Amino acid sequence: MTDPRTREELIEYLRCQLEAAPRGAASRLAAALGKSRSVVSEILSGKRNVNAQELAVIKEFFASGETPGGELQNSRLAGGVPVVGRIGENIWTRPGGNFTSAAPVLVGAIDTEYPISEQSAWTLEETTIDGELRQGDLIFTVPFDLYRRRPLADDILVIRTRSDGFERFTLRRGVAGDSEVLLESMFPSRPHKARASEDDEIVGLFIGHFRPYKKR
Repeated sequence: MTDPRTREELIEYLRCQLEAAPRGAASRLAAALGKSRSVVSEILSGKRNVNAQELAVIKEFFASGETPGGELQNSRLAGGVPVVGRIGENIWTRPGGNFTSAAPVLVGAIDTEYPISEQSAWTLEETTIDGELRQGDLIFTVPFDLYRRRPLADDILVIRTRSDGFERFTLRRGVAGDSEVLLESMFPSRPHKARASEDDEIVGLFIGHFRPYKKR
């Protein structure tokens, strides 16, 4: 089917195209539409209609070869994720001063299941207690409030703490407590489990990391 005319035909067309496409095609289609990933799900479930302009974008998306697999696809997807700051227990800056430059450095996306426009990267300045994440790694996140109402056990979160006109960004992991999920510091300089304080704000949900290669 190349020219869907009814809503039922569009749903069938879209479902068939996505099933034949590589992993992550739905997120890339949402980005092409300028929408969040949930919009594609709403179209597929019949909860959302598609206007003529959106239909043209959908048809062009599948006709333009945006979905084939392989290394070329991954190369086209790389880029566009800003490095927005540094993460560490002892790095306190004025609000906005955590950014590496006025024009943030751009790096490749870590996970194409999330729209590139929603991803941010951070430079890790400390190694975690378990050694899983190391100083110098790039930490990739998406906005917490877009994907969670509250922390879940095993979530890795970027926490912003403000105090006396300064702010810092740290990593905490969700740990199941008796009646709620507690947030455990991931750095040896400040090991603890505690409820989030009013000075803390969850700003990022960890989706992956990248360890830059260093020549010896």
